[in-house]
This record gives sequence, structure tokens and C-alpha cells, in this order.
Amino acid sequence: MEQETQDNFRQTERSLIFKKVRSGIMMKKIFLISALWGILSNFALGGDPTAYVVNNLGETLSKINLETDLVKNDILTLGSASGCGPNQILVRDTLAYVVNSLTSEIQIINLTTETTVDYIDMGEGRNPYWMAFSESDTQYAWVTCSTVDSLFKVDLINRNLVAGYPIGVWPQGILILGDLAYVCITALDINDYTYGQGQVVIFDTKTDSIAKKLNVGINPQYAALDNQGEIYVSCTGDFWSTWGIIYILDPASNIIKDSIPIGGSPGQIAISENDLGWLAGGGWDKNGLIYLFDSQIDTIISGSDNPISVPGDAGIISLIDFQDFTVLACAFQADELIQIDASTGAVLKRYQVGDGPAHLTINYGDPSGNFISDVEEKTRAKDFTLFQNYPNPFNSRTYIRFALSSRSQVKIEIFNILGQKIRTLIDENSGSGFREVSWDGKDDKGRQSSSGIYFYKIKTEKFSRSRKMLLLK
Repeated sequence: MEQETQDNFRQTERSLIFKKVRSGIMMKKIFLISALWGILSNFALGGDPTAYVVNNLGETLSKINLETDLVKNDILTLGSASGCGPNQILVRDTLAYVVNSLTSEIQIINLTTETTVDYIDMGEGRNPYWMAFSESDTQYAWVTCSTVDSLFKVDLINRNLVAGYPIGVWPQGILILGDLAYVCITALDINDYTYGQGQVVIFDTKTDSIAKKLNVGINPQYAALDNQGEIYVSCTGDFWSTWGIIYILDPASNIIKDSIPIGGSPGQIAISENDLGWLAGGGWDKNGLIYLFDSQIDTIISGSDNPISVPGDAGIISLIDFQDFTVLACAFQADELIQIDASTGAVLKRYQVGDGPAHLTINYGDPSGNFISDVEEKTRAKDFTLFQNYPNPFNSRTYIRFALSSRSQVKIEIFNILGQKIRTLIDENSGSGFREVSWDGKDDKGRQSSSGIYFYKIKTEKFSRSRKMLLLK
């Protein structure tokens, strides 16, 4: 009875914090965005969004159509040999890349035929852990290898290793922004399982050299980018005496600007479109645990004292934000993928997957088809990064942040949902680095735009990219 009372108190406390951080009006706006975004995304992407889940213990791949809720388990066996230890999956167009840690390889899968295309040998005993696609040249990816304290450059076309670079003791998560790779250094001593000084090492992929080292908390494992262009680093702690802290890194200056002590032992991190940051919190007894914070005002909503508890879904170890303002999470012990409302924390759906789901990604049905051809022609290479506007949704003014790797002629334009250009924000020659412009919701003639979905598009001499935003009056 006492436990039930405490649980009820915590639920009430969390609800009050939600109401304080997100007013009732904002909640209604979020639900409106969810509906509009879902309709627009399905229209624009031309295919049903599909989740692919790596089952670590079963060493298989599961496939879930998130539109029809159809689940297909064990569509493919992972690894070139048993005991492969699949750890991560990434998808680009029709190809998936699975990091098999124990067999030290990257498995390349054709998602159309659901067959293995090839393996990239990472070298015996190197324990590849995490992979990220290069932004400056999409022919390449970068992979952390824990047991050899190194970062490796991988050629996705020729399917081989290009080079390896010492990066720090026991690297794990990696996030790439422009030409810079932000690598989480856990400093784990495998002999006695103690941790040294945690760091984020900033590696310049253009010069193949370390640009900077930033000290953070104990055991930094993963990093995520928020909608304002800041990097959030999840420091797990040592699991018994030091606890979870989130460090906030400003990539414009590459300094640590703040930290949030969230407690527990948080792992993977995801930040959704409504600025909520989600952390996989484990929970290995009965209920799975998820921690939650507001990345816009850097406030804890559900920390270790009042976590989101998912009944029956023990072992939440991986999660990812989804296009319709929900979060998908892997429950390792329950063999489930769960869908959570990113506004309320409520469980919406449960999908039964394979044995020990450890990581997932989403393929949004990109109709372009052949990634290999695209990469060879270099038509998809980027020389800039365009961030999500903030705040989003907005009422009177929103800010758009972008980064260039070199001086370029840059144009940023606003389009309505019909594709009609209504405003040119800038059209000028701009130097490299981070920049920010704002839009006041008016067109080129000074007329106020009505509520609805708009697109902002950045265009340089060679490349362009668009993002969506929502104006609410």
C-alpha cells in the first residue's frame, strides 16, 4: 500500500511538472502539430515508415511497419558467424549497416531483398561499437572501436577500412556535425572496470586530427543534437557510486556550457521535435525506466527520483524519436518495441520483436532507391548543416541556424505548403562557421502569414536542403 501511494505521488508530481513546463495551450498545439506533421510526412515521403530492430541475443533483424503495425521477426540472421554481438543499425536509402561488435564487422543489408550484401572487416578483436555517416563526404562513415581506443574511417563504396586514428580510452558513441566528429571517451579500464576522466574528443575529419578535448562526467556514452543545434552528452556514471549527468556542448564555440544532473544510469539519448530529451534508463527488475528533460529550458521533468516507469518492459536500453511526436524504445528483457507519446509519456503501442532488442532505426521510405549510385556520383554530399528552427512551433518569431564548411553564396527562403515562395531571408556570400537568421512570420511584402506548416530552404552554389516548421497564431 505504501509503495502504491509513493507511485501515485510520483505520477502526480510528474504530471504537475509537465503542466508547469508545458502549459495546456502548448499541449493542444503539440497534438495539432502531431496530426499535421503525420499527414504531411506520409504525403512527402512516399512510403510507410518502417522500424528495423537489432535483436542482440537472437542475432536477428525485426521489421515493423509503423503505419500498419505489421511485425516481421527474424527476417535475417545477423553476423558472419554466431556470437556476433550486434550492437547498432543505421539505414540509408535501401541499405542497412549493422555493427557486429564481437565478430568485428559491419554487415551491409539490402532492405529491398532482405539479404546480406557484404561485410566490412574491421580487424580481429577491435570491437567496433558505434558508427556515424560522414556529412562532408557520404562515401565514408566513422566507427569507434573500443578495445583498440581508436576511430576508424570506413569506405562504404569500396567496403574497406581507410585508416584508423588513436582517439582515447574505450570510445563509444559518436556524433558527426559538418566536418567534426564528437566522440564519447568513457576511459574504461577493462581490467578492474573503473572509469577515468570522461571526455568528448572533437576530431576534424578533414585534417584527420584531434581538434579539441573536453572534460565531461564519468562514462560518457552517447550524444544527440537538439533542435537549437546544441549537443547533449549522456554520462552514465559508474553504475554504483556516481550517477547520470547530461552535459550540454555548444558546437559554435566547442565549449561545455552547462550540465544537468539527472541521476540513475542513463544510456542512449534522443531529442524529439517538441524539444523533449529522452534517456534510456534501464530498469532491470520489473519495470523499464525512462528519464526525461526539456532541452529548450534545460529542466528535468522525470529524473531518477521520479522516472517514467513502463510496466512489464524491463531493460529500456535504446530509444529514438519518431516523426509524429512519439518515441520508440527497445525493452531488452521483455523482447518488445514500445511506442510512447512524447507529450505525455503514455505507452501507445507494443510490438513483440526478437530476443533481446538492443537498437533500432527508422527507414522513412525514401523513394530515391539506389544509395550506391547516389554516393558514387557525389550528388548527395553536403558542405553545410541546417538545423531545426527554434522555437518550433512559434508564434511571433523563430530562429534558423546553419553551418558552412567554407565560404559560399547562400540563399534561405520560406515557402508555404503549396510550394509558393513567400519570403527571402538572406541571399549573400557567407563565410564558414555557424550563423543564425530569424523569421518574423511575414512575407516579402510585410504581410503576416497565417497559421500552418511552412518550409525553410537553404541553397548554396552546389547543394540545398529544406526543413519543416509550424506557425501558430
